[in-house]
Amino acid sequence: MQNKSGIHPSGNRILIAQESVIDKQESLIEIPDWVEQKAEQSQVVGILVEIGPDAFKHSVTTRRNSTGAVTEVSEVGYSEPFASVGDRVLFAKYSGLRFPSIDGQTYVLMNDEDITARVDENFDVGVLDPRKRAGRTKDD
Repeated sequence: MQNKSGIHPSGNRILIAQESVIDKQESLIEIPDWVEQKAEQSQVVGILVEIGPDAFKHSVTTRRNSTGAVTEVSEVGYSEPFASVGDRVLFAKYSGLRFPSIDGQTYVLMNDEDITARVDENFDVGVLDPRKRAGRTKDD
């Protein structure tokens, strides 16, 4: 996925293109705001667009000699990155900073550790009833 936002994360920040939970453009029924808010209650899904240079590294230590030149760089990181560019990820609703960008998409700039999970393509956060999300109905 190419970053068309004009926003480039630095440090341990990541950039996510936030997915809309309910597409109001395709619906002929007017959906009240409270219904959309209920769908967005705790978690939001997006696509990881760009990763900052220090993302998924716990800490970076540099040692300098008496002249100030860097003599050693050591990185302590996680066992593996949580996600890679192009992955659908889940994150907390209020994490990060939201920006409308030059391409019309809403982007979220956040710390790498704010990703809570990677999700499959068929994962649907837009289903309001958790029983339907699990494949159950009221009659079960």
